[in-house]
Amino acid sequence: MSDIAPQRLRADAARNRRALLDATEKALARKGADVSVAAIADAAGLGKATVFRRFPTKEALVVAVVEDRIGQLVARGEALAGREDAPAALHEFLAVGAEMLAGNYGICEAVYGLTNLSEIQALTARMLDVAGVLLQAAQAEGRVRADVTSDDLVLLLRGIAQTAQPLHAASPELWRRYLDLAWDGLRAGTGVSDRLSGPPPVLRGAQGSRG
Repeated sequence: MSDIAPQRLRADAARNRRALLDATEKALARKGADVSVAAIADAAGLGKATVFRRFPTKEALVVAVVEDRIGQLVARGEALAGREDAPAALHEFLAVGAEMLAGNYGICEAVYGLTNLSEIQALTARMLDVAGVLLQAAQAEGRVRADVTSDDLVLLLRGIAQTAQPLHAASPELWRRYLDLAWDGLRAGTGVSDRLSGPPPVLRGAQGSRG
């Protein structure tokens, strides 16, 4: 077999994988985490057998989509780290995350519905790490309240998305309104209370459920 044939096979496999991930993401947006493999395969123009050859379970396929999308958010956060205007960098990271999750709450459901999986826990840890770097830089400038944690930020993103998602079709930019409200609460000196009530949450390795 020539070198061209294996290259073509690899290129075809990469295209099929991309089509499958894109179809899964769209299916999650329409139907949530309960979407069937058959529906995903049809949307991707592939047979169920092809899907299962690449991903042994629907769970593995959903995890791959989550890793792909949240991985993009983490990469954006890493690129923002070290910006001269640390609060602006943090705000941009939150905006990217809120827009992504509000546009596809199925991904959010998957993240919080599969928290017992090591892959999701590792992904959550990466997201917390990059959020923590951006947060600490903004706090060091005294422009974000000091009692906020990266865990708070990740949960706030979920809250913003959950609030805006039901009206996303009619108002796709609604998440910006709730991000503005959350941001006002995060900024130093803007809170009604000098101290937040209760201890901060802990997401690393936490067992979670949907809802």
